[in-house]
Amino acid sequence: MKLKRILLVQPRASMSTGFVGSLSSGGKGHSFMPFKAGFAPISLATIAALSPPQIEIDIWDENVSGEIDDTVAQESYDLVGLTGFYLHLPRAVKIANIFQKRGIPSALGGPGVSSEPEAYRNLFNHIFIGEAEYTWPQFIRDFQAGRAQPEYRQIAKPDLADVPIPRWDLVPNIATDYAMALVQTTRGCPFDCEFCDVVYLFGRKPRHKPIENVLEEIVQLERMGERRIFLCDDNFIARPSYTKELLRRFIPVNNSFRRPLTFITQLSLNVAKDEELLKLLADANFWMVLIGIESANPESLHEAGKSQNYRTDMLQDIHKIQSHGIDVYGSMVVGFDHDGPEVFDNTYKFIQDSAIPFLQLACLRAYPGTKLWSRLLKEERILLRESSQVDSIELGSNITYKNMSRAELFQGYIDLCKRISTFESAGKRIENMMRQVKRQPRVPVRPLVVFWEEHRLILKMIKFFLFTRDRKLRHFFLNSLRATFKQAPFMLDRVVRLMLRLLAYQDFIVQLEPHYKALIEVEKNSPLHQVIGGDEWATLPESFQKEYKKLFPTVYRRVYERINDKNHLTDALVEIFTTFIERFCKEYDRLGEQRLVYLQETCDRSIARFNQEDPTISVSVEAPSVQLVDRITDKQEKLQIDKVLCDIRRLNLDNEVFKEVKRELHIKVMPDTTYR
Repeated sequence: MKLKRILLVQPRASMSTGFVGSLSSGGKGHSFMPFKAGFAPISLATIAALSPPQIEIDIWDENVSGEIDDTVAQESYDLVGLTGFYLHLPRAVKIANIFQKRGIPSALGGPGVSSEPEAYRNLFNHIFIGEAEYTWPQFIRDFQAGRAQPEYRQIAKPDLADVPIPRWDLVPNIATDYAMALVQTTRGCPFDCEFCDVVYLFGRKPRHKPIENVLEEIVQLERMGERRIFLCDDNFIARPSYTKELLRRFIPVNNSFRRPLTFITQLSLNVAKDEELLKLLADANFWMVLIGIESANPESLHEAGKSQNYRTDMLQDIHKIQSHGIDVYGSMVVGFDHDGPEVFDNTYKFIQDSAIPFLQLACLRAYPGTKLWSRLLKEERILLRESSQVDSIELGSNITYKNMSRAELFQGYIDLCKRISTFESAGKRIENMMRQVKRQPRVPVRPLVVFWEEHRLILKMIKFFLFTRDRKLRHFFLNSLRATFKQAPFMLDRVVRLMLRLLAYQDFIVQLEPHYKALIEVEKNSPLHQVIGGDEWATLPESFQKEYKKLFPTVYRRVYERINDKNHLTDALVEIFTTFIERFCKEYDRLGEQRLVYLQETCDRSIARFNQEDPTISVSVEAPSVQLVDRITDKQEKLQIDKVLCDIRRLNLDNEVFKEVKRELHIKVMPDTTYR
């Protein structure tokens, strides 16, 4: 089959909130926010780089170029490829339908489909599960040979040395249409938060891109006119030793540019414990770090598995980061099971005390592929998308809450958003942030270069703030400026930009409030919800039931040799199989050899939790692999397994664990599947 021309599409998300939304055009600060979108489409640019050079590739970002319609589909494309997170997929389905009506096949990849592939198999011609560095080139070869498969699944984690430099040349006006270009240095995260699926998608052990490759990408973007880069790692400091070496090598490169680039990244709060790392981040010109604060309630943090936050003084850590002239952008969530109506006042107080100038607030929602999704499914608290509250599901919540009604949560949420976005509250946070700054980053300051390149923007901003008729806005501007000049004048540029983002956020809240008011009325008048029943998903695949006896001995052996306290052995085994089934029961028959990889990774996460290991420290312990016992050929290994089997039979351990797993999952298993 011919494959001469491919269209790669970034669908528009069903919601555009928080940090990304504040970077793009709109609101009172429209004339100062010239960007059409927040982040350049790195996934599509990477897929383009993985494609053979003889294939013509077009990239279409709906956030910049507008929505795809029949006119675009009339072009002579041989394939349309789409990617995205969960919130992009409703739009991706519509785009695929447009092309499929004209006989053009569609392919879908990205984290959204990887977390819930069973929901999209019949909607796209081809789906890609997991990372695509190896499967996309294979698909291209298969397609051209007329044997393309409906599903491609990456089993082994790709070596990031094999990731090519994205084809940014295919993204027109990248330096002007987008607030930031993207570079990825690592994949994976050592933490295992309940609401996050990164550990399943990319693994617990972070993988690193060669530093030379990272520097080459950054230099190339600087030559293209980029001024701001977002390092889009799952956790930029997942392996601190790598991060430090990268920064040490990058600082002289950045300082050699006519104007040093500005960086933003996302990382975990434990960065505050590493003084050397904070200095390196500051000297590399990191203006901002995105950190998941999540909650001011320690019980909610514990519930979410956010150990790096509930074991520390978060306010002290935030101020420590700010002391290096680094702005903290926090994300916080309301609606955890330990959150009652008091959470809104407590969260407001924490935000004000933290001096975080700008935050992303959200109502708790569960995404497919996370442990939270599995738990709430079991508790029958996930709402059906077809229910009468579908608008509220798409807008910000797809679950029922434990200590509040959905109407109470929505009202408290929108009120909290309004409280933190007032000029008075935001102004106090900015002034307090300035008081925290103790060290000026060692970055070459070239004010004439900056003024020459951005003088029009700077003059327009100053004119807007000084001559506005809004007295509160002018007062907010002058007070923030006064505090900045007094404490940290080198931060003037970023503080002014923070003020502009606040204006955009205020406008966003004004647009959002009527929608939430309507949803609150719906919730008050229709308090009953259609939920996804636990019996619809908690089904043990027959193939797993047949393999359980063959899997258990090697799982037992791996856990026994690694776990410190043998009294926790049974608890760990129950947790491992429960977690594994919750996450993969629907996909088990399709996993192939990957089921063994996932089961082994589940073992290691549970072992680390029971051992209370620091997840950021690599533990290199030799341990037997998880495999089917009937595949073991090594004589020595067989002898070891025979000994393990004797212990298991003597204690009837496999049956006891299986009973506990069924009890945990509330699974009704047919009599013929009971192990005797």
